[in-house]
Amino acid sequence: MDDRQDATHMVLLARTDPEAKRKQVGISFMLMDLRTDGVSATSARISRGE
Repeated sequence: MDDRQDATHMVLLARTDPEAKRKQVGISFMLMDLRTDGVSATSARISRGE
């Protein structure tokens, strides 16, 4: 099932502190508006080959 045409936002996890001592530190949780200029959604193949 492909709901990407209905989505307006997505969750984005990004490393924002590359100098962090532990790999779990320095990761930010952001909400991204998919209607922003320059952002596009495309299909991604999953492990089942769909």
